[in-house]
Amino acid sequence: MTGSEFFSRFPELYPFLLQQLEAVANTVDSDTGELNRHPSMFLLLLVLGRLYPSPMDGTYSTLSMAPFIPFIMRCGRSPVYRSRVMAARALVPFVMVDEIPTTIRTLLAKLPNCTDQCFRQNHIHGTLLQVFHLLEACTDSKYRLNAYFQQLLADVAVCTRAKLWLAERQNPCLVTRAVYIDILFLLTRCLDKPTKGTEPAVEHLGFWEDVRKIISGSELITGFPYTFTVPGLPQYLQSLTKLAIATAQAGEQAGNIPIFFSQLLESSFPEVRLLTLDALLERFSTAASGLGEKGLPPLLWHMGGTFLMLAMKENHPECFCKILKILHCMDPNEWLPQTEHCIHLTPKEFLIWTMDIASNERSEIQSVALRLASRVIAHHLQTCEETRDSVAPTLKSWVQLVAFSCGEHLPTESRLAAAEALTSTTPFLLTSLHPVLGLQDTLALWRCVLTLLQSEEQAVRDAATGTVVTAMSQGSTCQSTEFAFCQVDASIALPLALAVLCDLLQQWDQLAPGLPVLLGWLLGEGDDFVVRVESTHQVEDYLFEKTEVNFWAETLIFVKYLSEHLFQLLSKSSCNALSPQSLHHLHRTASEQGHLLSQLFRELPPAAEFLKTVEFTRLRIQEERTSACLRLLALLEGKEREDTPILGASDSPAEANQFTLVRKETAC
Repeated sequence: MTGSEFFSRFPELYPFLLQQLEAVANTVDSDTGELNRHPSMFLLLLVLGRLYPSPMDGTYSTLSMAPFIPFIMRCGRSPVYRSRVMAARALVPFVMVDEIPTTIRTLLAKLPNCTDQCFRQNHIHGTLLQVFHLLEACTDSKYRLNAYFQQLLADVAVCTRAKLWLAERQNPCLVTRAVYIDILFLLTRCLDKPTKGTEPAVEHLGFWEDVRKIISGSELITGFPYTFTVPGLPQYLQSLTKLAIATAQAGEQAGNIPIFFSQLLESSFPEVRLLTLDALLERFSTAASGLGEKGLPPLLWHMGGTFLMLAMKENHPECFCKILKILHCMDPNEWLPQTEHCIHLTPKEFLIWTMDIASNERSEIQSVALRLASRVIAHHLQTCEETRDSVAPTLKSWVQLVAFSCGEHLPTESRLAAAEALTSTTPFLLTSLHPVLGLQDTLALWRCVLTLLQSEEQAVRDAATGTVVTAMSQGSTCQSTEFAFCQVDASIALPLALAVLCDLLQQWDQLAPGLPVLLGWLLGEGDDFVVRVESTHQVEDYLFEKTEVNFWAETLIFVKYLSEHLFQLLSKSSCNALSPQSLHHLHRTASEQGHLLSQLFRELPPAAEFLKTVEFTRLRIQEERTSACLRLLALLEGKEREDTPILGASDSPAEANQFTLVRKETAC
């Protein structure tokens, strides 16, 4: 709320807080430089920082906020760093927007000149912090593009140039140099817009010349004689790097650049490299997406070799991750042929190196490395046949890596990376008329797509939907559904993916070896449902505990879609090529599972759906799986008529579902 409203509700607090603030300001700094910690300073600045002046301040009330301003400014002289920061933040709400330039000029006038013999760095730092936070409020203000406001800020820039020595080596304190450089950086942002057809104020004032002079004479050019024991060095590095990046971007067209990105990337300090990589990643991402108004400048066209060499020697995790992201954004044609010359690795060896990182690293680095490896694989597969054959042995490890990244126990970023990897390789591995992979690995990738489409995370489902959309847009699959070249929702992507897969099995003439795999999915092989069921007898259910529940991974829906598509596929295709021996394993597994389910149902108490809900539900789901699998097996063996309805839990015949009858008799 505004200060006027607050003090009108609590009028007795106005004189009290003003008196307390005055007492704090009088004791905040002693002439001898001793540290004085007033017990009320923190609470006063915390409360006052929550208030802001009303545009009608002093009009309808005699309670003006102006008396608080000089005392807050004096609190900025505190020897305590945190107190100076809080005073600077508390000052911003008390200064009207149109009064900010005047207040900034007043504060700048209090700063010492380079010829002054006696000054305190705490005073300088507190004043600069107040200038910085007031100026930061200008950058977020709607008045930033106002011509009159721009003129006021130009006057502020003139006053700032008079104290430019605070950003140079004449000022021995890195803390105050860092804040002053931050002020210069904000001024370049505030004055970068032209007004009434004229060039920006930052140009005609000669402000960029002063900034370039500071960068040219800084430690970024001459080197750092400091160590991390020097107070304020990390902060100074970050501030100086941000200003250097802004200067480099502003001088790209004119060719007047005091320092290049390649020089910043060679710095031994990770703070410098990280900020530089952030800026470059933004540029390359914008250029790759095509959202920018213009492409990359010539200076950034041939930096692929630089990033390759940096990736080999970078030991800072965040910087290494940024480098991999930049390589992923760049066109592999620009940097992949340079691997042998720059890092003495062939393109295939570089792919193996990237996959090793994706296998051994964790968190974000693993996800970025998987994306990069998939991009390289896609590049290899769309080039000449020789390159494609050389990469084929490495693809099996990549398939295992993608399958591992789809696990629900992993972070969301890992599954998003797996979805993106599948989408980028769909035309070459999932829908190609002549698959590079074997059938088992190709079906493993399709199983990953189906798993991601049932993920609990909305972002993961949407990303996996992109894989299905890409698959339906290929020439080999565009006739399999009526949704070709259409954007579809994640809710219908699951049946569409199954339809495309069944169509591809026919095109590949791989129905005979592929059908047992799909029936295994239907039966739930590898799910270890018995172990999970038996373990629930020893674990109590806790209220609001989610455990393994995933409302989007509805097994019955998946069983329904898969059984329907397999039934249609088998009804329309010839089964002569399928030998009984090829399905013997599944038939035996389904039968054994049926007997086991019958036994587990008998062990449940009466009314188990109420007393043992979790166990009963899991058994019923597995019962549906087994029923659907037995029906399809019966169809293949010619034991089921075409008019036989799809089996359910209650109407399945005894020949296919004897364990259900046993359960019913036991319950009676």
